Amino acid sequence: MLLQAAELSPSQKAAFEELMGRKLLDQETLLLCASAPRGASTPEQRAAMEQRRQLLEAADCSQRRITDEEYEASLLETAEHE
Repeated sequence: MLLQAAELSPSQKAAFEELMGRKLLDQETLLLCASAPRGASTPEQRAAMEQRRQLLEAADCSQRRITDEEYEASLLETAEHE
Protein backbone atom coordinates (compact mmCIF):
# COMPACT_ATOMS: atom_id res chain seq x y z
CA MET A 1 0.00 0.00 0.00
CA LEU A 2 1.37 3.41 -0.94
CA LEU A 3 0.77 6.23 1.52
CA GLN A 4 1.50 9.92 1.06
CA ALA A 5 3.11 11.37 4.18
CA ALA A 6 1.11 14.57 3.76
CA GLU A 7 -2.17 12.61 4.00
CA LEU A 8 -1.36 10.84 7.28
CA SER A 9 -3.07 11.86 10.50
CA PRO A 10 -0.75 13.34 13.16
CA SER A 11 -0.87 10.10 15.16
CA GLN A 12 -0.12 7.97 12.09
CA LYS A 13 2.76 10.24 11.12
CA ALA A 14 4.14 10.08 14.67
CA ALA A 15 3.93 6.27 14.65
CA PHE A 16 5.84 6.05 11.35
CA GLU A 17 8.45 8.53 12.55
CA GLU A 18 9.00 6.52 15.71
CA LEU A 19 9.27 3.29 13.73
CA MET A 20 11.68 4.80 11.19
CA GLY A 21 13.66 6.81 13.72
CA ARG A 22 13.45 10.05 11.75
CA LYS A 23 11.07 12.83 10.72
CA LEU A 24 8.95 12.34 7.61
CA LEU A 25 8.87 14.93 4.89
CA ASP A 26 5.42 15.83 3.52
CA GLN A 27 6.47 15.02 -0.04
CA GLU A 28 7.51 11.45 0.88
CA THR A 29 5.62 8.40 -0.28
CA LEU A 30 5.66 5.41 2.06
CA LEU A 31 5.39 1.81 0.92
CA LEU A 32 3.62 -0.26 3.55
CA CYS A 33 3.97 -4.04 3.33
CA ALA A 34 2.57 -6.67 5.66
CA SER A 35 3.06 -10.39 6.02
CA ALA A 36 1.65 -13.15 8.13
CA PRO A 37 3.65 -13.91 11.26
CA ARG A 38 5.83 -16.97 10.96
CA GLY A 39 5.04 -19.94 13.09
CA ALA A 40 7.57 -21.47 15.40
CA SER A 41 9.79 -23.99 13.69
CA THR A 42 10.03 -27.52 15.02
CA PRO A 43 13.34 -28.94 16.24
CA GLU A 44 13.42 -31.14 13.12
CA GLN A 45 13.01 -28.12 10.85
CA ARG A 46 15.74 -26.23 12.67
CA ALA A 47 18.08 -29.23 12.41
CA ALA A 48 17.36 -29.60 8.68
CA MET A 49 17.97 -25.89 8.09
CA GLU A 50 21.23 -26.03 10.03
CA GLN A 51 22.37 -29.08 8.06
CA ARG A 52 21.54 -27.37 4.76
CA ARG A 53 23.36 -24.21 5.90
CA GLN A 54 26.46 -26.22 6.74
CA LEU A 55 26.34 -28.01 3.38
CA LEU A 56 26.02 -24.72 1.51
CA GLU A 57 28.89 -23.17 3.46
CA ALA A 58 31.10 -26.18 2.75
CA ALA A 59 30.27 -26.29 -0.96
CA ASP A 60 33.06 -25.18 -3.26
CA CYS A 61 31.42 -22.72 -5.66
CA SER A 62 34.06 -23.38 -8.33
CA GLN A 63 32.92 -27.02 -8.48
CA ARG A 64 29.20 -26.39 -8.39
CA ARG A 65 27.24 -29.63 -8.78
CA ILE A 66 23.79 -28.08 -9.01
CA THR A 67 22.33 -25.50 -11.35
CA ASP A 68 21.54 -21.98 -10.27
CA GLU A 69 17.84 -22.85 -10.52
CA GLU A 70 18.26 -25.85 -8.20
CA TYR A 71 20.21 -23.72 -5.72
CA GLU A 72 17.52 -21.02 -5.77
CA ALA A 73 14.74 -23.60 -5.32
CA SER A 74 16.61 -25.07 -2.35
CA LEU A 75 16.94 -21.65 -0.71
CA LEU A 76 13.26 -20.86 -1.31
CA GLU A 77 12.24 -24.20 0.17
CA THR A 78 14.34 -23.53 3.26
CA ALA A 79 12.83 -20.06 3.65
CA GLU A 80 9.30 -21.45 3.44
CA HIS A 81 9.98 -23.77 6.37
CA GLU A 82 11.39 -21.09 8.67
